[in-house]
Formats: sequence, structure tokens, C-alpha cells
Amino acid sequence: MSWTVPIRAAAVPAWLRLQAELSDADSVPCREQQSSHLWTSEQPEEREAATYRCTGCPVVDACGNWATAAKEKVGVWPALIGRLARRPPISRGRTDAKEKCP
Repeated sequence: MSWTVPIRAAAVPAWLRLQAELSDADSVPCREQQSSHLWTSEQPEEREAATYRCTGCPVVDACGNWATAAKEKVGVWPALIGRLARRPPISRGRTDAKEKCP
């Protein structure tokens, strides 16, 4: 079964860039089978663990650009403040929009 999620027109270039970088990357933490659930978890401890794993990811900039362009509100996405300060990205929960950054 496959499904399609609409992409905002303004976010298409960021999506294409992210897909290109993902295809070139050997591995990215959010796609590792044993830990992929962390990025969509509702548990603060698991979202925090995902946040730290993003720090060394080879596509963190493209991912952050995509999340910003797409206005992602659910899950863990590298946020601009995390990239600029060289700190882990902001983690957002499903039910609250509180930003966490150590």
C-alpha cells in the first residue's frame, strides 16, 4: 500500500534537494530501523534522543530547510536555531508546540 502526502508548492525545491542528498548519503539516523520510531514518538525522552542523533547527520541542513519550507509541525526536525548554534535541533511533540533545545 502506498499513500501520498501533498507538498506545498513553495516546499518542492527543498523536498527535491533533501531527496537528492538522502540518495547520496550512506546512512541517516532517522532511517535506521532500530531507532526510526524516535522521530515521531510522543515520549519526550525519545524525541530528545532523536534530537541528539540529528546533530551529526549528513543531511541535517537539507532536512532543516525542508521542515522549514514545509512548515512541519509534527516530529523531530532540524530547526534553524539548532543549526546556527551548532546545537541539536528543536523537537516538537504531537500535542504541544513547546520547543526544546538544550
